[in-house]
Order: sequence, then C-alpha cells, then structure tokens
Amino acid sequence: ALRYLAGGKFQDIRSIAGIGRSTFYSLMWTGVAAINKCEELKIKFPQTLQECEATAQAFKGKSSRGVINKCVGAVDGWLCRIRCPRVTETADVMAYFSGHYSMYGLNVQAVSDANGKCNYLAVCQPGVCPDGKAYDGSTLAQLVESLPYGFHIIGDCAYVASNKLLTPYSGKSMGDRSK
Repeated sequence: ALRYLAGGKFQDIRSIAGIGRSTFYSLMWTGVAAINKCEELKIKFPQTLQECEATAQAFKGKSSRGVINKCVGAVDGWLCRIRCPRVTETADVMAYFSGHYSMYGLNVQAVSDANGKCNYLAVCQPGVCPDGKAYDGSTLAQLVESLPYGFHIIGDCAYVASNKLLTPYSGKSMGDRSK
C-alpha cells in the first residue's frame, strides 16, 4: 500500500508480490485502513495549551537562535489538479480554472508542524480562489483565531497578516519614497 501511495505502479507491485488485481486492491485498502487508524498519523491541529507549547517548542528548536517563537504551524495553499468539470457538475466551470497555473483545480489549504507533518488539511475553494480568500472561508481561520494567547501560525504573502497569522513584510505599503 505504501509503495502504491508513493507512486509505484500497481502492475509492478502485483508482479513482484505474485498476486492478482483483486487481491492487490484488497490488500491496498487494508493497508490504507491501517494507516487511517494509526493515532500517530492523525491530522490534528494543536488547540490546547499543552499541544501548542509542544508544537511551538519544535519550531523554536529548528529556528536559528530560537527566533521562531510561539509558532504552531506553517500554512500554504496548494492547487490540486482536477479534470475540467462538466457543466452538469457545477454552475461556474471557470471558477475551477487557475490562470496562475493554467489548469483546473481545487484550492487546498494545509498546515504543517516543524517536522513537516500535516496538522490541518481542507479542500476549500475552486482553483481560481486565492489562498488568502480560501483561508478566510475555511475552518482554519477560526481554529487559528482560537489559539491560546501569544501563539500563531506563519504563512506567505498570499495571506493577510493578523495577530495570529504572521506573514513576511513585503514593503508594498511603504509607498513611493523616491519623491
């Protein structure tokens, strides 16, 4: 199951294991069910003070001189490629087309911890939707706002900075200083 989920071809795996197609899929889904039952692999956004402190300590330990303090996650959007939706499936087919990536897709918002483990994942909006808007419309925005005092997540410039979501300062708001 892990080899297949990592991109291995089922024909190769079947040939090596000496099993038929139906047996392969039966075993693969048994493996997926085992992965889904594993508590250590569950996707869980830190919410309690203890969970936040443990997650933040890992970020601090990985940062240079511990400058990343009280951070419980790094958020980013990802465009999950899909086939072009049919008119019978959606009222606005073009809402799924991302001009930036020149493909149809769904906006997925994900948060990872300091070790790269996913602790939040949601398919939020059609592909045309920018990350900041998808974030605002997701349950993630409410989870982040309910973090204990002082804790936050970090994101890129696609997001609007707040007390709980820190983004890089782009300098765009400084105006034209050449005058």
